[in-house]
This record gives sequence, C-alpha cells and structure tokens, in this order.
Amino acid sequence: MLSRSVGSSLASAVGGTVLASSVIVLGSFALPSLTAYRILFAICADAALLGAAIALLFPPAPDRAEPAPWRLRTQNPSAQATDGLDGLGDRVRERRDERHRGQDLLGLSQ
Repeated sequence: MLSRSVGSSLASAVGGTVLASSVIVLGSFALPSLTAYRILFAICADAALLGAAIALLFPPAPDRAEPAPWRLRTQNPSAQATDGLDGLGDRVRERRDERHRGQDLLGLSQ
C-alpha cells in the first residue's frame, strides 16, 4: 500500500515538473507545450516497459489444487449460512457458548 502511494506521488511530481518545464505562452496563460506532453508520454511508456520487465523476473504463482479455505461455500443451499471460513464459524460459536457458560456460573446471565 505504501509503495503505491509513493509511486503515485512521485509520478505526479515528475509529470508536473515535465509539463511545467516546457510551456508556450498564449496571452496571459502559460500552457504545456506539445514537446512536454511527448516527453511525459515517453517517460510513462518507459516506466510501463520497465514494470513489465520486472514482472517477468518473478515466477508465476503455483496452481492451487483446491480453493483457499475462505473461498469455500456450503454446498447445501438450505444449510445454515456460514461465514465461509473453514471451521471458523464453529470455533466462534464454541467460544460464545463457553463465554455464556462462564457467565452462568458467575450468575451474570439474564
């Protein structure tokens, strides 16, 4: 997340600098020139090619034989809806029941 923020900020700064470095003046307005846009486009194209080359250095992700546990859904549509995490719903219910039993022992239940 931080890298994306740094990359966006850096790209904005470079783009603004390039566009402001070559301007044409029309009356009281200063506008970026066509040359500035061409330079900026070339920088962006080079960055895209560099990113693609770096991505090719990493091996592809391994194929998964089965889906991740959090993507599993119940096969029976009439079954009680679960949170999709393998067994997590059962563990949450067990902890809740334990907590209620503890309150019953202390006389805190309503």
